[in-house]
Amino acid sequence: MIKTVLAAICSLFLGLFGWAQIIGSIQNLSSRKSLLFTLILWIIIMIGCGIFFFTWMNASIGLVIGYVVSLLMVLSSGKIE
Repeated sequence: MIKTVLAAICSLFLGLFGWAQIIGSIQNLSSRKSLLFTLILWIIIMIGCGIFFFTWMNASIGLVIGYVVSLLMVLSSGKIE
């Protein structure tokens, strides 16, 4: 239970920064090609965190909850064009 809560909190905070960076990079990729590095970097970071929580901590429910909640928070912030 503690692992699931810890995974949810960690993936929530990581997801808030990660989803914002990913969505922002996708939005501005046509005007600034240098954002492709940022996009790939954050995708790799979020996948790496997912692999860690899926395999070593067995806390996949917490990971999914944290990522989904953080994605909904970023999408509802009103900054998405």
